[in-house]
Amino acid sequence: MTVSFKERASTLVFAVKLKDRVDALHWIPQDVLRCWADEHTRIQGASDPPGWVRWRVKFSGGLMMACLICGGTAQVWEYDRGGLSVDCVDCGRYDVAGSVMEIRAKNGFSFDVGQTKLWLDAQRLTGRHAPLIDTGTVKWSAR
Repeated sequence: MTVSFKERASTLVFAVKLKDRVDALHWIPQDVLRCWADEHTRIQGASDPPGWVRWRVKFSGGLMMACLICGGTAQVWEYDRGGLSVDCVDCGRYDVAGSVMEIRAKNGFSFDVGQTKLWLDAQRLTGRHAPLIDTGTVKWSAR
């Protein structure tokens, strides 16, 4: 779905209503997140009809952000003691300990995408729905 507006005032009214809905507490199913990610990719290069202006709206403090592993579309919640729970379209659901988030922020580290996804898959095969990435299991990228 592409939303376009002829005037800036209409865009701002829509943005305020949308922000209120986005900021509300809710759970978004994986299939919906996948659909949004596909649609986002599809419209990246789309052009609007003549006379129409596309306004980009950014939200602060929303539940949607980039996955910590792959950078894709993810829904994120606070996890115990400074950690995060992430539900990514590509990586699935996982938790990250606060200690890992602290190390990541302090040193500018990033996760090794391939190794981390393999580890997550292995953990899910053992029955862990949301594997916890902690200081003993984190797979850092070798810059």
